[in-house]
Amino acid sequence: MEDEKALTKAEIAVTEAFTKADSEDATAQDGRLLLALLQENPGALGFTVDMAESAIDVVIRQMKTSEANRALMHVRLERLRKSLGGAEASQTERLLIDQVVICYLRMNLTDQSYENAMRDGCSLAAASYWERKLSTVQYRYLRAIETLARVRKLMGVPREWPACLACGTGVHRVDLLNGDERNHRCSSNRDFIRH
Repeated sequence: MEDEKALTKAEIAVTEAFTKADSEDATAQDGRLLLALLQENPGALGFTVDMAESAIDVVIRQMKTSEANRALMHVRLERLRKSLGGAEASQTERLLIDQVVICYLRMNLTDQSYENAMRDGCSLAAASYWERKLSTVQYRYLRAIETLARVRKLMGVPREWPACLACGTGVHRVDLLNGDERNHRCSSNRDFIRH
């Protein structure tokens, strides 16, 4: 019980120090205090801002779209993260899953910008720029997926597939559609099942 209270106090102290160090009027002393608290309480690190989430937030905030679309993008990315293993994954896998999610976001935003540029008509130099940029982000996305798969294979991590309750055959391979377990194709009957 004492340990739980101490951890809670550490979490609160780290959160408060982080908020102060992250403010516009933060001083070097605020940063040093946060660093010292994190070094004393490494378990409290999980309660601070996730670097990958922070990067995703920056990219989404820069999108030229409505707040509703930004919120939908957060939901889509969270579904993607969950379908790739999410919280059940090891720390190494979670780092790689974050990279897949960030690369997915950047690839889709670049693809959207590319399509807008082509639709609006652009110079040959601009078209060449967008082609190179799109190729680069596609390459990074595919490499992130490949790296995650390779690490899982090296770690001997078995891929657990969700059970299909509709056909009653227990656990078997289920291909998720759009990362949603309610819409999938069951390997035992090859029919799309919508729960």
